[in-house]
Amino acid sequence: MKKVAMIGSIHEDGWKILEEENCEVFEINDFSKKNLIEQLCDVDGIALRTAQLDEEILRKCPKLKIVARHGVGYDSVDLNYLNQNKQALAVTGTSNAVSVAEHVMTMFLCLIKQINKSDNFVKSGKFTEKNELPDFFELYKKNILILGFGRIGQALAHRCLGFEANIYVYDPFVDQQAIENKNCRKIGFDEGLSIADFISIHMPLNNETNKLISKDQFLLMKKECILV
Repeated sequence: MKKVAMIGSIHEDGWKILEEENCEVFEINDFSKKNLIEQLCDVDGIALRTAQLDEEILRKCPKLKIVARHGVGYDSVDLNYLNQNKQALAVTGTSNAVSVAEHVMTMFLCLIKQINKSDNFVKSGKFTEKNELPDFFELYKKNILILGFGRIGQALAHRCLGFEANIYVYDPFVDQQAIENKNCRKIGFDEGLSIADFISIHMPLNNETNKLISKDQFLLMKKECILV
């Protein structure tokens, strides 16, 4: 019987699938390194969401065959160690693209329509002080720069196009035709920053993308640019 650790809670359907495959499944809710080392020492598989699995922990898992992440990022797991030891890493590539894209749209709309301030005005009984609110504006015809054009970036672009915005994409690993097929425009990094009214980042966190946006990049942006 294979032993699988769930670091953090998951839906009961996930448990059922593993149990039907004759796996012994148990849940870990103490994410401290000391506890993880103790609990994971004899597992064949690990499923996790936000916990960190570094080399120190993974070295203590001699039977480990696979790590599965609920999400698309893998910066919380030492990928180099897994590769060196021929241990698999799985991610749920299609599970959250729509949810994340909708979340970004929510942030865009809340900010440009000043939803929080308007809500606070209503709750405090300020029904005639509309002139105290800042100006609202629209997504219509605004320039939206999407950094990273994987599943989430494409899902976001699809939704932004519904607002008739201009969608620009920076992704050195996606060719121009593939981007244009989605009714978007490929653009260089610095040029994209300089024309964008909105920027949303959807790239994996690694040595190349860490601190992608810093002081020099902020200086290229419009003062009123919104970064999500």
